[in-house]
Amino acid sequence: MLAQDLCRPAARVPLDALADHWRLARLEACIPGHGVLARNFVLMNRIRGAFGRRLMEGASREALAGQPCPWRPPCTLDVLFREQARVGKHGLPKPFTLSLDRHGRDLLVRLALLGFAMDWAAAAAQALVAALRHDIDWRGHADGNFLPRPEVESFAIAEAGIPGLAREATVLRFVTPLDASGDDPLDRPATIIGRLARRVDLMSRWMGVEVDADWPLLARLWNGLDYHSAGLRRAAGLPRRSGRNGNSFSQALVEGELSIAGPLDPIRPILVVGQSCHAGRGATHGLGRYVLE
Repeated sequence: MLAQDLCRPAARVPLDALADHWRLARLEACIPGHGVLARNFVLMNRIRGAFGRRLMEGASREALAGQPCPWRPPCTLDVLFREQARVGKHGLPKPFTLSLDRHGRDLLVRLALLGFAMDWAAAAAQALVAALRHDIDWRGHADGNFLPRPEVESFAIAEAGIPGLAREATVLRFVTPLDASGDDPLDRPATIIGRLARRVDLMSRWMGVEVDADWPLLARLWNGLDYHSAGLRRAAGLPRRSGRNGNSFSQALVEGELSIAGPLDPIRPILVVGQSCHAGRGATHGLGRYVLE
């Protein structure tokens, strides 16, 4: 049923109306005294892995085998970690993002659930708290800093709005590095908008709608904008391991700021809602998070 809803959205909406249909819930855990770890991307990846393993504890046998879950409703592991469907040659993105933020001395661990995935917030919350309490080697990430005994001091689930509005000139400031595999964003910064547009288009199906837009025309528009990429730079590669074959590799990343000027109105909705789902690949590991300035 979920896959059918994703493949056959209830409505087609113009791009400038997409924000009216965009929904997300944010799960937020506070870890006292661990704010120094907010920029630790290896930790972010391990939190994602621990969260997934906790979801496996309550999953169906089919979901554990990577097959569609027959339960009604399907288990949370199936919804969040399995590719639900493909649209053309692209698989639908996973409907969640992960982020770490510093709040004074404390660490905020935020998991955003997008669209239909909001209905699984309660189960996701329990799995996330269990992972943070029992499955993370916090001291192994301390890098010589003294950290108190970790505990989830507070937890909240709340629906979130979409911040910010792009004007005729804007800056995309990446809070976390962007995946740079494929086309190099330093050479072709317009590909950043292309990646973002593809992700927003596919993620809209988790909102129950399909975007009605002339994508080739929009692509010509964003390829013709004025980009200033001097604020972008290569970031240290992120050590990763393939879950399929166990091979280790380094994920290419860029970080910094991208300034864009020109007629932004046609792509304004992409820039705005993209802040909630991140850009590029690796969003479920916390990558590609940006704000408009």
